[in-house]
Amino acid sequence: MSLPESLLGGMPNLGQRGYGNLADYLLTERRRDRHDPYADAYRDVGIANAVVNLMGVILNSAQAAQQPVMSGRYETQKVVVREAHYEQEQVWIPPLYDSYTGRQLGGGYYETRTQLVPEVAEYRQVLIPE
Repeated sequence: MSLPESLLGGMPNLGQRGYGNLADYLLTERRRDRHDPYADAYRDVGIANAVVNLMGVILNSAQAAQQPVMSGRYETQKVVVREAHYEQEQVWIPPLYDSYTGRQLGGGYYETRTQLVPEVAEYRQVLIPE
């Protein structure tokens, strides 16, 4: 009795090719290592993601337990983000020439202009404690 027949327990037909059973799998010489590194990587990422999510839940619940509950009412208040101010900029005034004589009539200098920049405000809900 040869080695494959001893593995099959004396059943001669189970080891032949084409049956697609366990004996065929065991007897083929093309047996490969079925270890997939990508599957391991996906598994590891899934485990790490679950651990991070669990830690987030634990930390959020611990912080929520420590925060006092404020009682009061909310009011809409105007909050100034940036005050109104003046800005200056220099603008080039191009020269202006007479088309008949070619003489310069004006321009050819920088002019300083001042303009008001309005305030920037937003409305926020503010808790008024009672």
